[in-house]
Amino acid sequence: MSQDLTTILSGDFINPAELLVRIEQQLSPLAFRTIQPIYRVEFDDEREVFDETDSDDVSGFEMIDGIKKQIDHWQGNAITFQGDDFSFYLLIGATNSKFINCYVDITERTLRKLFDQDKIAQYYAILGIIGTCCQASGGYGAIELPFSPIAPDQVINAIWENPDNPDGPASIGLIPEQTLNQAALDRVTKSPFTLTDRMAGFWILAEKEYLSFFKKRSSRLAIEQNVRLSDSLENYNAALIALQQRGYNVWLNPRHNELALGEWCANKKNAELKASDPLKLLGLMALWEQRESEKVISIHAD
Repeated sequence: MSQDLTTILSGDFINPAELLVRIEQQLSPLAFRTIQPIYRVEFDDEREVFDETDSDDVSGFEMIDGIKKQIDHWQGNAITFQGDDFSFYLLIGATNSKFINCYVDITERTLRKLFDQDKIAQYYAILGIIGTCCQASGGYGAIELPFSPIAPDQVINAIWENPDNPDGPASIGLIPEQTLNQAALDRVTKSPFTLTDRMAGFWILAEKEYLSFFKKRSSRLAIEQNVRLSDSLENYNAALIALQQRGYNVWLNPRHNELALGEWCANKKNAELKASDPLKLLGLMALWEQRESEKVISIHAD
């Protein structure tokens, strides 16, 4: 029986319907579509979790923005998003007007497939996008987490002390890059986590047993011009580090929704940015701010 990996994000309050519209607007250009209907979500006081109600769902819409008024008064909502490579379940809930939680569910089977196909960065990128949309203070994930509320000021500590399993850490964590100070880095170094990716302003932490369990396979970054990476660069992160050390920047051209690798020069000039697979390389856009460059080298995922 397949289990789900649940990732919980926590941010300051925003109307759940408004947040769902914002998330859909960010995911639509990446070829993610909704699987209708949208379900109404309420907080179950007895079980202390968010859950779908038995009634009150909405379907037959093109974009969520078009039916926002119908769900504007809901305490929360839930829907599934389907992309080219995977789908995920999203539940949004707010117990009060102080903070909001997003719960992102992906099946263990799908997660294993993404690791096997070296596409796990796509899923982490989605977490980063949702985290940005809800202005999350952080997030943590583990197998079969309950949809229980957690306040923004508690979510970072939940990475190391999983509330559902006090004896162990979470499987993954999200920390906003602006809060990853030296003290936080020292804590990561002494913990069973490793920094894996930086997505949409969040560092992704992966617990080592979680990585070992899913047998993360190596990936490579193929560079079309003027960059020679050693065959010993067996994974995505090593390639990025090598590029950074060689003085290269990677960024997103929002007008064309394309990624590019460029050499940073003092006398900046406009650049044409090209890449073959924007979604697969989406995580790179958070590594550096958008820059202009004298020389551009297009890249694609191997």
